[in-house]
Amino acid sequence: MVDIHKYNRRLERSLVRIQEASIPEPNRKTLLEFYRSCMADGISAGKINRYLDDVLSLTRSNPKEYVAYNRRDIETIIIKLEQYY
Repeated sequence: MVDIHKYNRRLERSLVRIQEASIPEPNRKTLLEFYRSCMADGISAGKINRYLDDVLSLTRSNPKEYVAYNRRDIETIIIKLEQYY
């Protein structure tokens, strides 16, 4: 299949952004594990790219490790998702 939207290239750039992002290392590892899981599940490159970009954006807005998120952090993320997506 021809990738006219260049989703594979976009996905590669998203992975580079994750590697270069100023986020906690455990979050980076979790995002990369999520990427591998999505690939193994056969999710399209375009959809994975969207997921990674959105989660990275939300991660940058709350730089704590994911395991340290509390209820308020999750509520803030949900509010941002409702407002912007």
